[in-house]
Amino acid sequence: MKALASSLIALLTLPSWVQAQSNWGTSANVFVNLSVSWTDPALAAKDDTGKVLTGEDADTVFENSYSVDTTNSDGDTTKTVQTTEYGSKATVWKWSNKEILLALVGTVDEPGILPQKGRAPFIAGWSIVRVTDSDNAVTYYARHSDGTAVQLDDIGLDLTLNEDSSVLFTAETTRTKDVTSTVYDLTGNGEDRETRSYSHSSTFKGPGTGNALLSVDLPGVLTGSLKTVLITEPGDPDLGTDPTDTYLDVPGATKLDKIVSYDEDAELPTLGLVEGTISAPPATVRDLDAYLVTE
Repeated sequence: MKALASSLIALLTLPSWVQAQSNWGTSANVFVNLSVSWTDPALAAKDDTGKVLTGEDADTVFENSYSVDTTNSDGDTTKTVQTTEYGSKATVWKWSNKEILLALVGTVDEPGILPQKGRAPFIAGWSIVRVTDSDNAVTYYARHSDGTAVQLDDIGLDLTLNEDSSVLFTAETTRTKDVTSTVYDLTGNGEDRETRSYSHSSTFKGPGTGNALLSVDLPGVLTGSLKTVLITEPGDPDLGTDPTDTYLDVPGATKLDKIVSYDEDAELPTLGLVEGTISAPPATVRDLDAYLVTE
């Protein structure tokens, strides 16, 4: 079975007032909702007599071992109690859009790669956006509501919501219809007129992979759809230009869930169990030159 993302092709004819070709593409906000769980020590460090260490020696540890002696009036040891204790706790660290943006924008003293706009903590107005151009190249941006956009790919962001090409989808529903209609001019005074309609729809569910600035791939179950939109921009007879067609793959609502992964190489947190979802609503067709103001 060929692995397909779903598509639903519709014909969009732009009005005659459109003069210049647009840089067509799509955008969709990406939402990360992950948790990372790991084990931390839970015991106050003690010395070899069982006394809790204080000051510079204070620490939290997994294990204490100490002994306490009981002596009589002559100083002889009458009893020794040896104790070994172990204690741990599960720590859960949230990793979502908020935490990602806080890391990217930095602080007043240590600015990050995003411009600091407005008031601290400077993340208001920022979102994480998945942009696809007319060549189906995917780029991730942090985009502010004022249009400012900063590309994120070069720092390792990879929220891959497409299927692994080496893995076939386990469940898919597909429908396709292609119709071409030609009306012939029999008078010899005009031209034949041809129209085309094409529809292809499918939904899919199967293995997928994502990442969200963590040092581990996040396998899960991918569900979603895709529609391919044909945008026709009219030519200008006075300039001798022909109409141009642009095909866009426009993702529908997509979700990578049931994520379970183990991040044993990350510095923070250490030995973390990663769970959660990465999702995006249906993408919107846009003129990317107007939508993205890159710095």
